[in-house]
Amino acid sequence: MSEMFSHRPALGPALGSGVTLTALPEGGHVVLLLTRAGAPAPDVAGLRPAELRPAGPGQWFVVGDGPADLAALRALPDVAVSDQSHGRVRIAVAGAQAAAMLAKGTAVDLDGLAVGASVTTLVGPLGVHLTRTGPAAFELMVLRSFAAALWHDLGAMAAEY
Repeated sequence: MSEMFSHRPALGPALGSGVTLTALPEGGHVVLLLTRAGAPAPDVAGLRPAELRPAGPGQWFVVGDGPADLAALRALPDVAVSDQSHGRVRIAVAGAQAAAMLAKGTAVDLDGLAVGASVTTLVGPLGVHLTRTGPAAFELMVLRSFAAALWHDLGAMAAEY
């Protein structure tokens, strides 16, 4: 019975091809900040711009590889905080053909997406939060229950590269 509750990563090992897929560390954090629509991004001291990602009107994700300072986030005025760390999985997609591969599954103009910009979109039938993290690098964040399906679809899309 104890193996029923053992920790397992949501995704298998990274795939090797012209496009690299990497399951990002599960020990990181994904925290949703909610304000009123039209409010400016919360001013979070010590946060790098790449760690605060727009998620919709009045919504931002705070994303990182280590533990989050939830006390500091909860102290922000007029901001509701929801820790999503255990419910989201992050996947890095990198390589010269990363944008071409992702274009197979999303209608987002990836060439027009600036480094650091984020969008909420579909990849195939799955809702993802997509961030351009470098000139040839992206990060996709998906609900944990859809992570294996997204990983499978990304592997199939990357097969030709």
